[in-house]
Amino acid sequence: MKKTDRERVPCRKCDAMILPATAEKNNGLCAPCHRQEIAPEKSESPILAQPAPKVVKIDEDEFDSCEKDFLREIIRRLKDDLENLGIPPDRLRDATATIAFSVAATLDNCGEMLRTNELPLTPVLTFAEDMEYKILVARSGGTYMHEFTPDIVDEIFKET
Repeated sequence: MKKTDRERVPCRKCDAMILPATAEKNNGLCAPCHRQEIAPEKSESPILAQPAPKVVKIDEDEFDSCEKDFLREIIRRLKDDLENLGIPPDRLRDATATIAFSVAATLDNCGEMLRTNELPLTPVLTFAEDMEYKILVARSGGTYMHEFTPDIVDEIFKET
């Protein structure tokens, strides 16, 4: 992790501590305050969660595209962070692939996960179609990111 990634700055509205990159992207605001500023009627308070979606749309093709883009971003960030931590170049690819596969498999709910109260813990991934979160795109069978991991790792490492 870059040193600047660990340093935090206060949100100019609510004083929550945020990454400098978030502040730069959102004009000094944390994500909840930024959302309230661009759509104030959707939120009574900057601390509240996202507005409830109006529709969950099942669209396999759109979901696959979003899922691959999401995984691609996870892998790029993992690679950069591991590189910044000093992982030797001859081990960087394997370390990135191993961690990315583990994260993807966890999000895909491969293997049994339990909450602290022993109830099943089942992540359900969706992607917002717009900034107002009116439509969430999903797949009826959940995610399969771990299956895309090797090809996307190959793609990312060919870029460099």
